[in-house]
Parts: sequence; C-alpha cells; structure tokens
Amino acid sequence: MKWVEKEGKALESQLETLKEEINILEMDELYTYIKKKSNQIRVWTAVNRDKLKFASFVVGSASKEICQSLLDKLKECNIGIICTDGNYAYEACIPESIKHVIKKSETCLVESYNSVLRYGLARLHRRTKCYSKSAEMLRLSVLMLINKFNNEQR
Repeated sequence: MKWVEKEGKALESQLETLKEEINILEMDELYTYIKKKSNQIRVWTAVNRDKLKFASFVVGSASKEICQSLLDKLKECNIGIICTDGNYAYEACIPESIKHVIKKSETCLVESYNSVLRYGLARLHRRTKCYSKSAEMLRLSVLMLINKFNNEQR
C-alpha cells in the first residue's frame, strides 16, 4: 500500500485551491468505517452540477467542523446555490449569502457520484472484506479516484 501513499501525496501536492464559479453545488456524505464497523467515518463530497465533476471532498466525522472544512476548501469559488439532503451540519455551516436548497431530489448527481466512489473503491463497499485501516489511506484513495474520474470527464 506504499504506492497509494506515494501517488496520493504526489497528486495532493499538485492540487491548488479551487477558484471558479459554481452555479449549483451539490453536497452529500457517505458512510464507511476504519478497521471495524463501530468506527464509522464519513466521506463528504461536493459536486459541481454544471461541470459534472467533483469540486472537493473531505474525510472525517459527522461533525459541523468537518462540513465547514469542506466549505473552506471552496471559499474561493463563487457559489450560487448549494443543494443538500438536510443533514444538520449543512444548515449550521452554509453562509446565509448562499442560497441553500434542502431537497433529496436536488442531490441526485452527488448521490450518483458517491455511487461511483463505492463502485470504484472496494474499501467503500457496504458489505465486503475490504476495509480501510486508516483515515489517511482512505483519503488518499478517494483523492486518486476523484482525480481519475474528473480527468475522464473532460
């Protein structure tokens, strides 16, 4: 698994803060675990609906602080609307200056992209013998898959 760490860190150093206009951003989170099912962790994802690409992601707990760190990664973007499923953390973190739409029907794209993550990474499958042994390895694996997915969408 050293190659995951090596490639993920190299890719991470190439990434810059996203600075673009995003008319509609969809946000969601998917659950997985580290080592055992009682040690749950979430992958928070944000998808640019216009460009059909992942805008950003973070790995962490279900807390407002982790949600805020995802929004902080996108602070340089000019976001018009954010669509979410109503998780309590979104309401606490999304600034009032951005229109917040809370409807499950408005998060179809991010839900399908989360499905792509689950399909592409065995460690995210719901019923599998594969699992992550550390949050860092999960983060780097998701980073590499999202980079591959976004580059194929061009």
